[in-house]
Amino acid sequence: MLATSSDPQVDGIDQNSLVQALIRAELTLYYGLFAHVASVTLLWYDYILTFAWEKERIWSCRKGWFRTFWFLLRYPPLLLKSILLLGDYKHDWKLRSCQLYFVFGWLTGTLTLFVVHLTFLLRLYALYGRSAKVLAVPTLLLLANLVPVLMVAHEAGTDASAVPPNGICLPMFNITCVIASLALALAFDVVVLILVVARCIVLWRQQADNGVLTILIRDGLGYFGSITLLNVLNVIGIQERINPAVLQTFIMLAATLPTIIVCRMILNLRSVKQRSPRPESGRDSGIITYNDLTAPQQTILESIVDELYDVQTSSRYPLSWRRHRTGHS
Repeated sequence: MLATSSDPQVDGIDQNSLVQALIRAELTLYYGLFAHVASVTLLWYDYILTFAWEKERIWSCRKGWFRTFWFLLRYPPLLLKSILLLGDYKHDWKLRSCQLYFVFGWLTGTLTLFVVHLTFLLRLYALYGRSAKVLAVPTLLLLANLVPVLMVAHEAGTDASAVPPNGICLPMFNITCVIASLALALAFDVVVLILVVARCIVLWRQQADNGVLTILIRDGLGYFGSITLLNVLNVIGIQERINPAVLQTFIMLAATLPTIIVCRMILNLRSVKQRSPRPESGRDSGIITYNDLTAPQQTILESIVDELYDVQTSSRYPLSWRRHRTGHS
């Protein structure tokens, strides 16, 4: 449901252009309703399918920070899409209600995207042996994205023309900020994907006893690649102003599938983690053990990474265990 205050189709004097813009807006709202229905259906269907796994692999974890991290990834999209779907059936919007409705949806969606991207960073951090240097460029892109996100929220939250005469909520804002936000998010995805591909190739060459599916599924390459492709289609669709039905499909997929995909990746990694043998204590021998890694002196980041993401390709043990067992740093 994108409209722009600077678009000549809206601000121009030509009445035919104005009518065409209004028709496109109505079609966008119409197909947006179906997109929200599909989004809510997918999210709840996946939630029901994986609830038993979630209970076993997530909520059984004793670490509150890890459970909080999962909660922020899993449940805001369920709440957001359900509320947006109810809003699609409302046709007597007041100005302030419409502004708050849009800002709530935009910021909640941004929070979900931020947690998804944080998941990318944590997985990258683990794949590169907990090296913080590899996170520099993706982190800068993630922080830079806050600027257009806040600009869109502020502009939509103060727009005085958000409610047309027919009572439909249609906030108007500069499409440039939306494109900038999506482009920065896409740049983040591409950088992370390249780094993951490079690391997976190196690990695969070192020990090629695991197949391609292990790389695609357990190490996240398939997940990251799918999400990047979805975001590419989303940016192209918005930039080129394609057919509203196709555009809303792209938006729905880009807003829904990343959460589902990342949740599945987390559940798969937790399954691998729980099945992996834990080395016996080796403090005296200089070997870092599972109990050492989960000691209270760990930072929150280290705790989350160890609980979930420190699973490496072609190895029975995480990298932090393996390098001490083999004597390599």
